[in-house]
Order: sequence, then structure tokens, then C-alpha cells
Amino acid sequence: MTSQEPDPGRSWRLGLLIAFGLFTGLLGVLLRNPQLTALGEAIAVALCVSYLLGRVSAASIVYERRSPRQACEEDWISVEIVVHNRGRLPAWRIEVKDRFAADALFERVDLVWRLGAGSSQRLVFERPCARGRGVFPLGPLEVTVSDPLGVFRFSRTIHLPGAQVVVWPVALPLESMGLARFFAQALAGEGERPRPGAGVQPLGLREHRAGQPLQRIHWRASARLGRLVLTERESPALARLIVALDLERGRLRGVGRRSNVELSIRLAASVLETAAGAGHACGLVADGKSAWALPALAGATQRAAFLDALAHLLPQGETPITTLLARSATLAEPGTCLVLVLPHWFVEAGPLVDALAAWRARGASIVVFVVDDRALMAHEWVAPVAPDEAIEVLAQLGIPAHPVGEALGLAEEEDERVRGLVAGTKGEAA
Repeated sequence: MTSQEPDPGRSWRLGLLIAFGLFTGLLGVLLRNPQLTALGEAIAVALCVSYLLGRVSAASIVYERRSPRQACEEDWISVEIVVHNRGRLPAWRIEVKDRFAADALFERVDLVWRLGAGSSQRLVFERPCARGRGVFPLGPLEVTVSDPLGVFRFSRTIHLPGAQVVVWPVALPLESMGLARFFAQALAGEGERPRPGAGVQPLGLREHRAGQPLQRIHWRASARLGRLVLTERESPALARLIVALDLERGRLRGVGRRSNVELSIRLAASVLETAAGAGHACGLVADGKSAWALPALAGATQRAAFLDALAHLLPQGETPITTLLARSATLAEPGTCLVLVLPHWFVEAGPLVDALAAWRARGASIVVFVVDDRALMAHEWVAPVAPDEAIEVLAQLGIPAHPVGEALGLAEEEDERVRGLVAGTKGEAA
């Protein structure tokens, strides 16, 4: 049992009943009136029985929560709480209080006036994911059950298993930032070489082997060559992308959803959604408090794993991005495209050049998106040694690097929508 704020109404009723019972009982003893004495005893017995009934019924109630495991920023999630009465007595005035840390709002309180023995009741509420990406807990449940007279309260705090929701980042529109064309060029130029498959473009001719379908035999060429040959068709070329994020501790600029780190993570989600929509394979390299290294794979399972990783990332990495790139260079193969997302405008040229050279040596191409964080820096910030600008360093290497400054305006627009969402929810509850 856990203590809660006292209910003035209940305390007043309980105090009145106890005072009235004592008064009538004492008065009956003093006046030697058996009726008054019996009334005082009846009030005491009723309070005791009501207390026992309330305590037994409260112990017989079981709670279950059903909620989605994943959601996206600005989505509404539906949470269902099922209250089961497993006992043989009814329960009275069940108050269920639940919280969702991602909605930035007050707790949700529902009330069941009476729940019969062996019956259940569903309580459903909806909440917005208004605090951005991350892993947000649900609960714990704070439940209060009353006795039949409504003068006692039995409270519990219940921690249900699996009470959390992973909120995925929302992808920023590449078109609005002027990056769609550059990313499309990277995808178009980094597909695998044509290979045999079940496509529609002819790739060439080769000798027919036993067991292969006769429909693909090229009869004119077979007659000319004097042997059976079939048409080999090209399999659609799919790109392999590796997204690398710099989340080293100390890189954070800005606050909340408008920080450079949050913009970088949403930009990585944009790359994933664009690549996954075209059927390309996409992997991830990042160190955001914990290291993530996802090989480049395609499909819905990989998309969910990628977004889960982005939801868990924090700007508390201990490994520099240059070290991560050097360690993960084994993921590079001919035809691989490295998409490097830098959340900062200034870099140390030497280590970055060496790390990217290792990827190039393995046949990978590179495209870089640089979040312009200069407007997010404190005015008094002065570097002891002026670092190089990422755009200039990469331009000298012939690596296409594209600044992302428009993301700040898009983030502000999203914040306005979120504030309107939260304000609308509070107004509806009021």
C-alpha cells in the first residue's frame, strides 16, 4: 500500500460516523439505554465490515495494459487498461491513474463506479507523442479502491511489465531542404553492376542448360548459332547505403527538437525512408551512448531496427566519428554508398580525410550532409584553434557535401504544430 493525498470528503464522512457511533454508544451506556448502545455497536460493526469488504475486493482486482510498442513523433497512441475482478465480491469506485511520459501532459484518471464479481471493464485513452523521439515509459498505475460505504481508500502502485513505447523520429522532407536531387543522384550512381535476374531489360545471351524454362529461349539466335541459347535479363540494381552519424559527446548545439543532433537524426530517418521506399538496403553506424552497427539490409524488419536505433541514440557517444568510420570500413564494398551526417560545421580535417580515404579505397562512394549549427552556438563560443569548415575540406577531396540550413525552419514549424497539438489536448481535457 502507498499513501496518497487524503480526500476531505471521505475524512469528513469517516470522522462523522466514528463520532456518531462513539456518541450513541457512550450515551446508551450512561443512560442505560440498550437501543442507543446497539446503534453505536451497529455503526462500529458496519465500519469494520465495510473496511474488510473493501480490502478484500481491492486485493482481488487485476490490471492489464495494452499499448503499441512503437509510434512516431506527433502520432497519437491508444492505451487500453483492462480491470479484472477475480474475486467473489463486487468492487466499488475504482480510480485508475496512468501516465505517458511522451505527452508532456497531466496524468489520465478514469473511474469505475462498480465492478461486479468475475467481470471486467476496459478503459481507453489516447495521448500524443509530443516530446519527440525516444523511449518513454507508461505508468506506473496508481489505483484506488473504495469500500461499500465510501469512507476508506485502498491504494496501490502497480508496475506492469513492458510498460514503454519507443517513439521513432519523423523524417524531414528532403524536397523541402533541397536535398532530394543530390540524394537521388547518389542512389542512381551507386547501384550495383547489372546482374542476371528476373528484370525486364535484356542483359545478353547465354547457353541454355537442362531444367531452364523454354520460354526464355531466343529461337533466332539459337538457329543462327546452331545451339540453344536463352535471353539473360538484368536484375534491378539496388543500392547499398551505410548511414554514419556523429553523436560524440560535446557535439550538441541547441535545445530540444531544434538541436543539431535531433536534426541529424531526423535527417538519417529521411535517408532511410527514401532508400527503403525504393527497395534499397540501408545500414547504420553510430555511437550514441551505446554503439550501433547495422549491416546494410532491406525490408520492413531492417527499417524497424533502423528506426529503433535512431530512437535510442543520445548525444553522449564516447567514440569519435573518425574512429567509427575506420572500424566500420569493412562494411564497404564496391557499389556501397556512405551517407555521412555531420551535426557540426567545423571539423578536424586530418582524421576525417584519413577515415573517408579508407572507405574510398574499398570502392565506396561518399555523400555528406552537414547540419549548419553555427546559428545554434553560443555567441561567446571561441575555438582555441580555428577548425576547418567541413564543406571546404570535403570539396578538396571531391566529395559532395550539402549544407542543411533549411532544417532549422522546418523544425520550428514542427514545434509550432506540436505546441498546437498539446494546447488542443489540454483544452479538450479542461
